[in-house]
Amino acid sequence: MFTAKKIDSFETLAEIFKKLRQEAKVSLGELSCLTEIPKKYLTYLENGDYDYLPADVYVKGYLRACGRFFKKNPEPLIKIYQRERQILRNLERKKDSREVLRPLKYPRLVITPRNFTWFFVIVTLVMICIYFWYEIDLFKGLPRIDLENPSYDLRTNQDFILFSGKVSKQAELSFNAQAVWTDENGEFRVEIPLQEGLNTIYLVATNKLGKEKVVIRNIIKY
Repeated sequence: MFTAKKIDSFETLAEIFKKLRQEAKVSLGELSCLTEIPKKYLTYLENGDYDYLPADVYVKGYLRACGRFFKKNPEPLIKIYQRERQILRNLERKKDSREVLRPLKYPRLVITPRNFTWFFVIVTLVMICIYFWYEIDLFKGLPRIDLENPSYDLRTNQDFILFSGKVSKQAELSFNAQAVWTDENGEFRVEIPLQEGLNTIYLVATNKLGKEKVVIRNIIKY
């Protein structure tokens, strides 16, 4: 038979549950074995972690089983649980409603003449930096030779052969140690006289740092 005991309305279910268990002098593990309630759910009840508990119908069954074990009327425990659970649910609803109704704030972008000027200045500086980086990279690296003609070694019966192509800007070009003129874009066209037999032609491009790029063509005149 259940014994009547006045439960302090200011005590939480977790505090009451722990007090009853300690009065019964059983551990959570022992209570789990005696009531066949998983220990983790007993721990959640004693800690007030309601979010980790199963559906209310199961929790009410757990409280009735514990009430029978403690020889206490479980109904006050169930009422306290329902009251605390409802309070937590109401708080969650209010929190969710505030999050839903909170207006979205977007940064305001106002285009003014001053902002446009700063944007133009920044873009210009970026473009200048890119240009200088490109020029410095070309200046520090090896000069380039793009030989269009002849594109490979060959045999010919002609007395002259035309060499044409393009080199890096500001690079000096020479054929077999003879300087060759290039235009402002680095393009060149020059006829090289050939002798009977093998003619080895050395194209050398030299930049201001003295770095050289060499292209060799072997031309056989027959």
